[in-house]
Order: sequence, then structure tokens, then C-alpha cells
Amino acid sequence: MPAVRVFALNAGLALLIAFVLQMVVFVPLFVLDTRRQLDNRFELFCCFQLSKRRDLEEEETVGKGALYKFFEHIYAPLLMKDYIRVPVVILFMGWLCTSIAVINKLDVGLDQDISMPSDSYVLRYFEAQTKSLGVGPPVYFVVKSDYDYANRQQLICTSAGCSSNSLGAILSDASKHSNECIYRPRQRLLTHLLMYPTRPEKLPLLLRLYKGLFKLALIELQNLSDIPNPYCSKGGGPAYGSAVNWHWNNSTTKDIILIKASSFNTYHTVLKNSHDFISALKNARILAESLTQSINADNKEGDQYVEVFPYSIFYVFYEQYLSIWRDTIINRSVGISVEFCSHITRGYVMSEGSTRVERAEESLATMGSSVLSGITFTKFAGIAVLGFASSKIFQIFYFRMYLGIVLIGALHGLVFLPVVLSIMGSQLRHRTFDSI
Repeated sequence: MPAVRVFALNAGLALLIAFVLQMVVFVPLFVLDTRRQLDNRFELFCCFQLSKRRDLEEEETVGKGALYKFFEHIYAPLLMKDYIRVPVVILFMGWLCTSIAVINKLDVGLDQDISMPSDSYVLRYFEAQTKSLGVGPPVYFVVKSDYDYANRQQLICTSAGCSSNSLGAILSDASKHSNECIYRPRQRLLTHLLMYPTRPEKLPLLLRLYKGLFKLALIELQNLSDIPNPYCSKGGGPAYGSAVNWHWNNSTTKDIILIKASSFNTYHTVLKNSHDFISALKNARILAESLTQSINADNKEGDQYVEVFPYSIFYVFYEQYLSIWRDTIINRSVGISVEFCSHITRGYVMSEGSTRVERAEESLATMGSSVLSGITFTKFAGIAVLGFASSKIFQIFYFRMYLGIVLIGALHGLVFLPVVLSIMGSQLRHRTFDSI
């Protein structure tokens, strides 16, 4: 999808610019701001300087802002009350159970409609494609390694006399099931070769056979690029010109051309949304694994392992969703927990309170304002602007979803985590805290 490609390029460029700014600009500005603060200068009018004489008590009073005092004197003591902690645990446990119940209703993937602006002409193309398209993208099943096509063609072909577990037969059977990803298999190169006459010298434009299938002379292999004409309707140029990768085998007295790899073309069923594309990718890999097992199971000699793998142009964009549950979501959960939970957890460990409730209250009072102002509030300004974007991808993923992540993370870090620590946190250990 061109829109996804352009978006990925812009996102990569933005990350590169952010990295350069952090490595080159951020550190010098941070040093200059620290010097300004040590000199008691204003932020906007840095040319004006305050008196350097300050009483220690006055400095401590100024250092505690209104948000810090709110957490210390109002929010933290109120949250640690028993009549508040019990409903908090019940509400969050109910939230967890509800999330588990509806998690299988979530659709994984990015629909191509929301990747376009609401007034884009491409949306009309997507709509027409969904209504009128009769076949899906082409898919190629590639047979790797030096497969012996001369003596084991019955495992590849689809004509009479071929194995019932051949590659062509399995693809044909898969196209008959509505839940599979294959629409209709195309004619195979090997099947065409089996239809050739036994005296090919009368038809010089045809691909000639040399003592068995696919053991070809060089002049005969060149006919693989022939264009169909009135004399030879089986010219393989358009259909098979790029489907065969061959090489010379000089181990015999005669130069023999062997097929190093070949692809067998078919089509997916109609794919309309991300769920269809992901299912097609999964089913194609399952089908390729079945083909691999079938070919190797009928290999009586067992001297060579043959692998079959599928390929279609959209696989590279959707294979990331195959492992999104165990990789992406877990990694993101760990990152979010570090942002919203690690500071309060460390404050709980460092606290010298005598009970769990006192330690949880102290950690929330000291670190809660930093989490709220430094992680939560700073995201709102950038997120609010994206709500007015014309592209649905920004409205959904970068406004609604990102805003939801920030709010849910803040609720867990500032409400649920302190309550859990006050109930199940570790006991105070007699140790030297300077070592932490």
C-alpha cells in the first residue's frame, strides 16, 4: 500500500531527526538551562537575575509546588483510606475481567480505508475494489533445492498418472474449500510439458525434452521464453519465463540443465480487509508446510530435503501481525509500565515507613506529582492537535488510542498500583538504603 509506505518513511525520518536532536541539541540546552537555574535567572527573561541570597526553608517551600502539595496532603491520604481502597480493587478487577472477555473481539490489523484522508479519491478506488473485485492477489509456491523433476515429476504435476498428494493436487483441493486462501490454481509448467508431442523435432518452437522431463539442452531451454503463436500455443514466455531458476550440471558426460528452484502460481481469494489478508498469509504458510511434508514423505530415497514456501506481494506488510500478541503487545506493556509504575514502585522500596500503607502513601506523595506532570500532562498538548487531523489513521491511532494509553496508564500508576502496594507490597527490611 503506497500510503503505508509513505507513512513509514515519514515516521522513520521523524525518528532520525528526533535522535539527532537529542544527541546534538538537547544536552547543550539542558546544560544552559541548568546554569540559568543556578544563577537564579528567569526562564523567559534570562538576562534578569534574582538575588542569590535565599534561606534554606524558603527554598524548600518554593520547591514544593501546588501539585506536590495536593498529592502529599489530599490525594495520597484519601486514597489510602479503607473505604476507598476496597472499591478501587473491585473496580479494577472488574475492568480486567471485562477486558479478558472481549479481547477476542478485537480485530488485528490496519484497514486500508483509514490510511487515507477522508476526502481522498483513493477511497472510491478501495470501495470499488471491495465491491467488484473477483480474485485476490497472486501467490507463488516456490519449490527450493535441486528437486529431481526428471524422476519425481509425479509429486508435482496435476495430469493423469500423477500422485494424489502432488503439489498440484493439494492446491486444487485447497481451492475447493471456502475457508482456504486459494481461489483457483493455474495451469502448471510440468502439465504443459506432459502435453507435448513425442516427436518435438517437428515443432522446433516448442520446448523439447531430452531423455526425461527437465533434462534440457541449452537451445531447448531458450524456448521457455517463447511467445504463444498459431504454431505453438504452449509457448511458456508469458506464464513461465521467470518461474524457473536453472543451472548447469557438469558432473555427467553430457551437459545437463537442472532446475534449481521453480514457482507455481495461483491466486488468493478476494481479500477485503486486514483480517482477510492476515488469514490468507496464515493459510498460505500452513498449505506450504503441508506441501513440504507431502513431497518429503513420498521421497523414498530420502537423500534431499525439499522445502516449499509461499510468497505474495503483501506478505511483508502483514507478517508482523502474526506475532503481535506475544512480541509487540508484551514489549509495549513493559515500556508503559516503566513510564507509569516504576517511579512509584521505587519510591515504595525506598520508603522507611513502618507499614505497607505508610510506605505506599509516602511513595505516592513524593513521586505522584512527577508522574502526573512529567509523563501524563506533557502528552496532552501533542495529542490534542492530532484530534483535528483529516486522516483517520491519526484520529484513531494517534489521538484516541494514544490518549487511551496515557489515561489508562495514569489510572493504573496513580490509583491501582499504590492500592496494590498497600495491600500486597513487601515488608520493610532493615538494611542500608544508601546502597540502593
